[in-house]
Amino acid sequence: MIPEKGEKVHVIMRRLFEGDIHRHFIGTVISDAVDGAVRLQDYVFVWNRTFNKFERRPEERTRVVSLNDAINIINIIPSSVLIEDVHYASSESGHLIITDGADFKMDVDEFRFSSRV
Repeated sequence: MIPEKGEKVHVIMRRLFEGDIHRHFIGTVISDAVDGAVRLQDYVFVWNRTFNKFERRPEERTRVVSLNDAINIINIIPSSVLIEDVHYASSESGHLIITDGADFKMDVDEFRFSSRV
């Protein structure tokens, strides 16, 4: 399934090497897919090793993401979610989740095989 213009997505950019920074992107698709890529706009989240948590960079960004690259894991999130409200938290079972603090919750620990980053 190809994300369509106007849909909201959560993108996990897989690390290639142990020391690579953990980066996620949460945003809105602002272009139709062209040559296997889409343009996204909104926020980058980066893992802060000092505080052991993902932090949102304050400025909005525009990013081009490949739909054909196995490095990117793209999840469609509900259109009702306000991107500005999305943040990372721990679930009751201790899993890393993204949430809007209201109805939306998505477990993102399913992509990890160890207990923490």
